[in-house]
Amino acid sequence: MNKHVVLNILTRLAIAVFNFATIILLSQLKGAAFKGICTKLIAIASVAQIASEIGGGAVIVKMAQKKRIMHLFSFNIVLMCVVSLFTAAYGITIFDSYQVLILLFFICVFASVSSFIGYYCLSKQAISIYNLINFTQPCLMFLILFFGKSSLTVSCFVLAFFISYAVSLVIGLVYLFLQSKRDHDFQELTFKEISHNSFIAILSHISGFLTQRIFYFILPYFVLGVYSNALSVAESALILANSLSTYLYSKLSSVDNLKEQLKLTNQFIKINVLIMLAGYILILFIPAEFYVYFFGSDFSQVNIILRYAFPGVLFNSVHLIIGHFFSSRANFKINFYLTISGFICTLVFSVLLFFKQSWISVNSAALMYSTSYFFVFMMAMYFFIKQFKVNNEQVPEIN
Repeated sequence: MNKHVVLNILTRLAIAVFNFATIILLSQLKGAAFKGICTKLIAIASVAQIASEIGGGAVIVKMAQKKRIMHLFSFNIVLMCVVSLFTAAYGITIFDSYQVLILLFFICVFASVSSFIGYYCLSKQAISIYNLINFTQPCLMFLILFFGKSSLTVSCFVLAFFISYAVSLVIGLVYLFLQSKRDHDFQELTFKEISHNSFIAILSHISGFLTQRIFYFILPYFVLGVYSNALSVAESALILANSLSTYLYSKLSSVDNLKEQLKLTNQFIKINVLIMLAGYILILFIPAEFYVYFFGSDFSQVNIILRYAFPGVLFNSVHLIIGHFFSSRANFKINFYLTISGFICTLVFSVLLFFKQSWISVNSAALMYSTSYFFVFMMAMYFFIKQFKVNNEQVPEIN
């Protein structure tokens, strides 16, 4: 187990390095306003990834272990294209170039399909392929932007986004079709079998995404550029939780014993919390000049934002691990309850900002982010502890 977890963390770390390299490149060369535009484009593609849940998404992780998904995959591609069409249309608010809008549409489709295939990889415990798909996109994107930095524009950014996702998707498709041939004796998984849980998963992902990123669609570009950089620094700590969750998800899906599932999840929570607390203490002592050196003079407030945002990242990290525990048990309603609680809090804050625009600032957005995830954390702990009672075991103390 340790070997797989360490390799997964190292891969996630490499992904984070390329993501940060891209952030630094865009920030230093073009400043906070340009970075804000790029951030909103990435958010649009992220919204499209929710379409991967329509035909199963996380639901297929457990069911695809014993069934084929090719019919479901074909059906899902059509739905992904429809969703991506509407999602990409939002890009009109940013630019009026039809060529760029077409590229944005394909980016949304590629992001959705890659996400779907990623879930399929997890169902086969092919974590190395899953990581390769996720690693290729940020790596290629940085390399393209780096070698084209002399003429960096929004259109160039979109083109790099498109190429990197296209290559990543090809890798995923090769694995999907090769693996599907090995599953030729399995029955086909139908949409009817997973439709109910898929609907819940979609709602969970939408509410979860809006909890994290609704401010990306509210804040002005300059403020968004600064806020998104600070949040990227804070959420880089989620490398640990994401790595643990990915391994945990794959492992728990093949374990039916509730006692063993609870024990393993509890261990991962403890490891995660201890390391995250150490990271928060470290961040408190990093001066503003450190971030100005890496990002540029527009980003002098990053260290202040981190003090407000990092507690939210810690709360979210625990939620991620517990959420994967419930997903492995196909209990998607619990995840929906968790994400909707955070979304309701975020929605209330967003309405306040709409009517009190004088309150709009990077610090207020960071504080609201942490408050929303505090409610998610409390809900997650409540449901997780209830599982110990269901198992008739003594509830352990989670430190």
